[in-house]
Amino acid sequence: MGAISLITPELRRLEDRREQALGLFRFSGLYPFEGIGGLVDWRLLGRLSRLAIEGFLTGEEGERLLFPLAGRLPQALLLVIGLGPREGFGRVQFRSALERLFAALDGLRAGGVALALPGRVEEICDVAAAVDWFVEAYAERGHDRDVTIIDRAGAHKVLLPAIERWQLKRSVPSGL
Repeated sequence: MGAISLITPELRRLEDRREQALGLFRFSGLYPFEGIGGLVDWRLLGRLSRLAIEGFLTGEEGERLLFPLAGRLPQALLLVIGLGPREGFGRVQFRSALERLFAALDGLRAGGVALALPGRVEEICDVAAAVDWFVEAYAERGHDRDVTIIDRAGAHKVLLPAIERWQLKRSVPSGL
């Protein structure tokens, strides 16, 4: 099984990482990009914003955009996954978005991924719920992929203990 680590949403932190992919999640009708998405858009000279303005990147549920990073960041590629509308966002949409991201990564045979959990940049999704839903989805797929979760330092106080509990639980042999 892969490792799960945490970083804060800063370009210098992302530049220190060596995952093959960067995953971003986007709600429909949301502009401009926020958090790590805004920083990545800035590093890409506004290319994501242009795609959104031109209607090519809508954030509609089910949307997947693969974007080569071409040396702008250490990751080789960017995957943007549409979440649909903010209203009514919850566990089902969160899990569906992660499944689309994981399926795309599997199809690309991509290694590790750095990502901000769906709904966390906009603080629509509670950090405790987000980490529970993420760990559930990650464990069900049986990943051996390394994942770096990008979130605010304050959220790490909730994320880290939950991830450590999950990692400890999976390392204990069954039947004990």
